[in-house]
Amino acid sequence: MRNYDFSTLYADFLGLVLFTLNLPSFSRTAYGIFIVAFGVLFLFLEWFNKFERGMNIRLQKELIVFLMIFSGLTVTVCAQNNQAIIVKAISDGDAHELVKYFHTMVNLSIPGSEGVYNRNQSEALLQKFFNQNEVLSIKIKHEGRSNEGTRFLIGKMNCPNKIYNLYFLMKEMEGKYWIIQFQLEPFEE
Repeated sequence: MRNYDFSTLYADFLGLVLFTLNLPSFSRTAYGIFIVAFGVLFLFLEWFNKFERGMNIRLQKELIVFLMIFSGLTVTVCAQNNQAIIVKAISDGDAHELVKYFHTMVNLSIPGSEGVYNRNQSEALLQKFFNQNEVLSIKIKHEGRSNEGTRFLIGKMNCPNKIYNLYFLMKEMEGKYWIIQFQLEPFEE
């Protein structure tokens, strides 16, 4: 059986990660999946080489810890990529692209509309808002996550006549982060 060189695989893996970080955000998700697959292959080959020499309990624990950390990083990277795509959709005034990240029902609060809406209703309301309010720029003030696993973004959205506070909340469901709450409120100093 051929032994695989650990350092060569590790260097290839790091090269792939660095390549992916230089891609536009919309491409990162696809390559992120590829990196996960490559990482699993890397672990399998390393595990197989050590298995031939007699696997011990310590190696099994290392493998489990590495897989848990790696899968957690992948979910975080995908959520951050989604946030970048969402902010771009808002900046472009593209309600159709934005609602792709809405859960089936969303708590939506924008000037003139407040309530729980499905994707189609949300898209119509947001498109009407964007048609009346051209987005000039968005400045992200804060983003983060809670202990319950939700992610949030807070920012300011500049339009020609008004400034709006922007807020959205994402929650992981069905293996993907979905927007469950979206708010645009007039900024008051």
